[in-house]
Amino acid sequence: MSEIKDTSSLEIISKREAANHTTKKDLWVILHNQVYNVTPYIEDHPGGVSILLESAGQDCTEAFEDIGHSTDAREVLEKYLIGRVPDDERTETLVKTVAEVIPQDDRETESQNINKKHIRVMLPTISTGLLLITSLIWVGGRVIRGVSTLQSSGGFWVGFGISSLASISMVMATGVWFNTLLRSKAKDSFPTRIKPGISVAKRRSINFGVMNPRQFRSFPLIEKHQISPDTYRFVFGLPEPGSLLGLPTGQHVYIRHENAKGEMVSRSYTPVSTNRERGRMELVVKTYPNGFMSQYLANLAIGDKADFRGPGGKMKYTRYLTREIGMIAGGSGITPMFSIIKAVCTTEKDNTKISLLFANKTEDDILLRKELDEYAQKFPHKFKVWYIVDTPPPGWQYGTGRIDENLIKKRLPSPNGEDSKILLCGPPGMQKAMVNTLVGLGFRRPSAVAHVTDEIFVF
Repeated sequence: MSEIKDTSSLEIISKREAANHTTKKDLWVILHNQVYNVTPYIEDHPGGVSILLESAGQDCTEAFEDIGHSTDAREVLEKYLIGRVPDDERTETLVKTVAEVIPQDDRETESQNINKKHIRVMLPTISTGLLLITSLIWVGGRVIRGVSTLQSSGGFWVGFGISSLASISMVMATGVWFNTLLRSKAKDSFPTRIKPGISVAKRRSINFGVMNPRQFRSFPLIEKHQISPDTYRFVFGLPEPGSLLGLPTGQHVYIRHENAKGEMVSRSYTPVSTNRERGRMELVVKTYPNGFMSQYLANLAIGDKADFRGPGGKMKYTRYLTREIGMIAGGSGITPMFSIIKAVCTTEKDNTKISLLFANKTEDDILLRKELDEYAQKFPHKFKVWYIVDTPPPGWQYGTGRIDENLIKKRLPSPNGEDSKILLCGPPGMQKAMVNTLVGLGFRRPSAVAHVTDEIFVF
């Protein structure tokens, strides 16, 4: 989207008015305080219709920038511009935190800058300390010379006591000076902790992984396994055996490929490997007959390269996020959950408790069943799983039918402020039904644009 120099001539459209246009036949969105009628673009949107419908009638600036649209996408969007929001409804946009790979030379420069900053901070303290010591040495010299003029033994001991006090004072003053010096350096060395989820303008974070949130990189396929008739496990190699992906737990990558029209189509996938695994990235993908990207991946041969960009998404899991997590997954919606389950179970210091409800049509459709069962057996104090299928096999020991209010109350944590959270991923119809059920149980309804602090987080 190129910059518009003069927006004064645009029609003023209130956010309330924009909120009335939320259907496939009449869909408006707000982006950077400007209103767009994207109805003609719905079917051509590379991300699919559902993504636009989720943002219909709303301010989607944060979601738009989080995905990292290209310059071409912004220029395409410009022709759908129809107005701007009133001045009193404008939303200020903060500069987004961008994770980036910093070359070794740049890291050394940052270190040098930090050292220079320490020197600037300490200069006043150093000057004061040197002045104090110089003064004390001068006073001490005068005292000692005075002591030498005392003739009597009593005078000697008085002089000795005075000179001792002067020496002690010098040592104490020097100690106070060094303590101040160290405290000043320590205060500057350890930045204030920032609560997860709070946007900070012009903040630069350092990511030592190989992923780039703005540019696609090509990685070769090094392993491919068909784990069911319609599901594959793909392993892509990173540039070096010791390379880290640089993808926070819970976030996803984008894969792009050119369609028959010559358009670049992008889809998001969450790796099932963790960021601690070096030299590789692992995906589990369910293929669909009409799924453009899943069919593209299914047809890849060993050695073929695919284009990746990331990280993306609002979920950045840390072990301090909450005490208990309830998960509701449907079908391939297990993949973003699995990365968090794996991280919790394989991190000794992480005491987060996870309960998973996993719904599928049949037992054969359950993705990652072996891995989930292994984690449940090895880490029963951390992870519990309950499967639900539409068509149960003989002797089925888990649930059947649909996930309902009673099952959620029985198997998942109750609303408890910051100490409990529900993660949800599955088909749109399932997600909508589950959100309504969870709100009825006392959880706060999720925000229009997913945020890590939501009590109900929808992937």
